[in-house]
Amino acid sequence: SIWGDDVNLIYSNPALLNPSMDKQISLNYCNYVGDLNFGYLAYARNFKKDQGTFAASMQFYNYGKFDGYDEFGQKTNTFNANDYSINLNYAKSMADSMFNIGIAVKTIISQYDVYRSMGNAVDFGITYHGSKNLTMSILAKNIGYMWKSYSNTSLKSEPLPVDVQLGLSYKV
Repeated sequence: SIWGDDVNLIYSNPALLNPSMDKQISLNYCNYVGDLNFGYLAYARNFKKDQGTFAASMQFYNYGKFDGYDEFGQKTNTFNANDYSINLNYAKSMADSMFNIGIAVKTIISQYDVYRSMGNAVDFGITYHGSKNLTMSILAKNIGYMWKSYSNTSLKSEPLPVDVQLGLSYKV
């Protein structure tokens, strides 16, 4: 396939999702130093040629157990710190099949002890694959908002880290 056929590519850019990833599942897990655990799960499905390709994915980070203390240095509890991203992805080839467009709709959940945050974001990508082994992508990530802040007293939501990326690859 000109776009690649590894379903893990959608983690970087939803426009890389394509029909050659049909019925692929990916499961990645790492138990890292200091009780840090992270993982990624993805599944892609192409229903009909003209409808595009769909995928679902989930990513998590578990930072381990922490001891909580009050302002007097007294131990209060033990808690975990976790981040999650649950994603729905869609991509479709344009009429000339040199361009692929993709979108990822993400629900982001973060929990550190009693502090929780939730938000939604969207990633948009366009990938061009030319006949001369040239591939280019442009991607806008994390366009969205936080609808529940870590602070229960804050009425203002915090901004998400919007990121715009441009990639270029040429196979010699």
